[in-house]
Amino acid sequence: MAQPGPTPGLGRPSPVPRGQWRSFASGLWNEAWSRVEIIRQRFVERGLEQTLARKKPDGPSAKKLLDGEQEAKIIAVRLGPPPEGSGSWSLRLVSRRVVELHIVESISHETVRRVLKKTV
Repeated sequence: MAQPGPTPGLGRPSPVPRGQWRSFASGLWNEAWSRVEIIRQRFVERGLEQTLARKKPDGPSAKKLLDGEQEAKIIAVRLGPPPEGSGSWSLRLVSRRVVELHIVESISHETVRRVLKKTV
């Protein structure tokens, strides 16, 4: 087992063996190390009171890419007949068709998947 090392700047031994601070700190509060780092950084930047006080989010974490009308048009494209030469719609075919119809400037097949998943 590693020997306790001096606490930096204090000249006295640390209760935690050298090199084991991360596992000690994360186990102490039953949190993952990344969460401990976030809390530590918040304390350094904002102080104790603001670290302990929970801040309510200002709004949604991500802005909405499509409005309801655009989503409805994407669903309508998918429910329509597939293009010539295709037996059925793929997500990439739907995304290409939506761009061709100028419903949106660009869209990924993943966004199309999320829109269509909501309708199931």
